[in-house]
Amino acid sequence: MHSKLNSIWLDWRAKVPNGVPNPSNDYHLVLLKELCLSKGVDSDIIDNVMLVLEEVDGKKIKWTDKDGQAKETSLDTIKQYQYDKDFKSNKNKQLAVKAAGLDDKDKNGNEPDDQSNQSTIKSDPFEKGDEDQKDVDAKSDSKAKRKSLFDKDSSKLTPEEKSTLRKEDHNNTDGALNYTKAQWKIDSKKKGEKGVGLGTAESRAGEAAVHQSLRWLKEGKDEEFIRNELMKIASKKDTYLDKEWVEAAIQSSNFISETYGLDNIEEIVWDTPAGRHLINVKKHGTSSDMFIKLESGKRVGISLKKDTNVFLMNGGAATQIKKMKKILEAAGVDQSILDAFDEQTNPDIHRKQREKAMDRTSSAMKGNPDVVKQIMDKYEGNSQLQKEDFDSETKYAPFIDNLDHIFETLPEEDEVIAYLKEKYPDVAKNINKDNLKKFIHKIAKNEPIRSTLPELYDDARQSDIDYTRRFSEFFKNNPDAQRGLRVTVLHGMHFEDALFNGENPNLDDFVTVYGKEKKDLNVKFITDTFGVSDLYEKWQNERNPKKKGEIKKQILKQAEESIIIDHEDGKRQGEIRIKDRKNEKGKGLHIFSFGTRSKPLGGAPGLEMGQTTFMGNSIIEGTTDVSKWDDKRKNKWKRQRIKELNSNLEYATRDEKISIEEELKYIESL
Repeated sequence: MHSKLNSIWLDWRAKVPNGVPNPSNDYHLVLLKELCLSKGVDSDIIDNVMLVLEEVDGKKIKWTDKDGQAKETSLDTIKQYQYDKDFKSNKNKQLAVKAAGLDDKDKNGNEPDDQSNQSTIKSDPFEKGDEDQKDVDAKSDSKAKRKSLFDKDSSKLTPEEKSTLRKEDHNNTDGALNYTKAQWKIDSKKKGEKGVGLGTAESRAGEAAVHQSLRWLKEGKDEEFIRNELMKIASKKDTYLDKEWVEAAIQSSNFISETYGLDNIEEIVWDTPAGRHLINVKKHGTSSDMFIKLESGKRVGISLKKDTNVFLMNGGAATQIKKMKKILEAAGVDQSILDAFDEQTNPDIHRKQREKAMDRTSSAMKGNPDVVKQIMDKYEGNSQLQKEDFDSETKYAPFIDNLDHIFETLPEEDEVIAYLKEKYPDVAKNINKDNLKKFIHKIAKNEPIRSTLPELYDDARQSDIDYTRRFSEFFKNNPDAQRGLRVTVLHGMHFEDALFNGENPNLDDFVTVYGKEKKDLNVKFITDTFGVSDLYEKWQNERNPKKKGEIKKQILKQAEESIIIDHEDGKRQGEIRIKDRKNEKGKGLHIFSFGTRSKPLGGAPGLEMGQTTFMGNSIIEGTTDVSKWDDKRKNKWKRQRIKELNSNLEYATRDEKISIEEELKYIESL
């Protein structure tokens, strides 16, 4: 047990941006919860721990304003005062902060640096060395009461206890809705990748906006009011809620209201310990982001998506590979296979291949001085062309102006950098090895090299193609790993949650809502797409629990086996398709794409696995048969896909261009 706790503690420290977990920081608690779930910790234990750590949430501070009036404000609200632009000139906010004891702490409520940087963990998160015994006793009593409340049967909660839980859930939701970048900056002092945290903060703010919008609808507020209030938050530079999520939240809340009936909704809660306990869904085990409880007692779990542009993986390759490895580990894949996955998908292979491509471009340029002169003449005094070809008017100017010297000096990169830094001290910060490599690859991408020596650009892009090929081949050659990826795809589509939630004793219904499109992922679409409609009907009609369980296993097995992982030679993108059982020779339905791309060319690789626009539109239309789509949507999808393919032509190798042009002809023929 101690080993497991130490592992969780160390992983928590690694995930928290500043390396110092703070039990009073909502975002830090989210990371802790995710870690515990990933390590198989029982959800009841997690909930109890969260209750202890979240005890300070909703704490009220009594203070006196500048006019002598007694006030009472939540501690979380007062913490935010310090980020407000008018804090230094607003006497009342200063008085509130002082009353909360935050005037000698940082804006996160931590003690000064010598204390906040401590990395020791206390046996009691509320323990403080200088507290009076009276204060300690009061806190112990409070914790005991909370534990008693959460140990109580949900069906026996009193109205007052329900109000307490509801208030805590709503306070937590409001905190996520108003989460600030100033807070994030405090959390981001530790060097390293921050993309995961950023995405979590944005999506949580969006989910919280749906929760709040639905509550406002229940209060009788109209759409204009809701939009204005959410836009006040989204318009602040310091918050994570964006305008797209505002519209998605409004449409999501409208969909929920229209589907279930606003008057029929009794409770609206987020996926928090307090919310789950309030409506008795503590062990729901689904991908629900929020829940509603109807007057009839029916409990509905809701997975919230901003739109159908869903990604299972999206970010730096190194980070995404670690994420995939954990998924495979959870699926029970043998350690020897995991080690092979590490070896085959190591981003260093991509880096070394990219550097060799740069060397080959340099060698080719040394043997073609006339081409080098052509390039220099092309860009001389033409800042606009530099911007078009290099995405910057000035960033690569020193490299362009000294192209002949660079190719004469390479492969001695240090010598090139030293020469340019001395020659251009004012822009020395842009002169480094990374930008040199990107510059060389951009040279290969643009004319005159692109047409006279096309193999150089193909060579530069080959590292991306080979990385995707290695990723795909690993899963093709390892059945256990392939099953892990298939399960991930099904989980990403909420396959099991949607189809079999009726047998979940802790939840009565489940739905995935796509806000922007104001649509849900309905069961009929899922069963038709995976070709299990007949089996699913059989499962619904079966009354024998044992036989029902056997049919469920058969459905899951057939759905898994329907998923094909494929990658064609010469392509940077692989495909995840659903087998067409009526046409075994056909390619099937293209539901997800995966692959890597170095953006900018010459940079570190990113790894993506995202739902295709075809699948997104199929979900909206309720069918994968394009001929049955609404003409307006079909034509819009065709325009989007043609635009996407034409854009891809810019970065395509010669082999890829052939494939893209073939798909363009097919799309245009529909």
